[in-house]
Amino acid sequence: MDSFFDDVMVSCKSWDGGVQDVIAGSYIFVCAHGSRDVRCGVCGPVLIDKLNEEIQLRGSKDQISVLACSHIGGHKYAGNLITFSPGPDGKIMGHWSALTLLL
Repeated sequence: MDSFFDDVMVSCKSWDGGVQDVIAGSYIFVCAHGSRDVRCGVCGPVLIDKLNEEIQLRGSKDQISVLACSHIGGHKYAGNLITFSPGPDGKIMGHWSALTLLL
């Protein structure tokens, strides 16, 4: 942690001390930052619940994780999420999406 803080946060250098782990499965981070934008505070938790329900129905609970996160932008399109998954070459790919919830 010390080398990360000193190199990246203080000196604005790239951090060579870390090694990227291989991730298994996909990760979905949903903005639920209600103090940044009320829409995300309302829509985010509902979206997390709905995604987890669908993941459970499809039997993918061991392959997909859904987590709340802070501000990721695009708040006028609340239900914002970022996904991270390994691509065909094993490198991590990320995608930003804005989902419209019909409540």
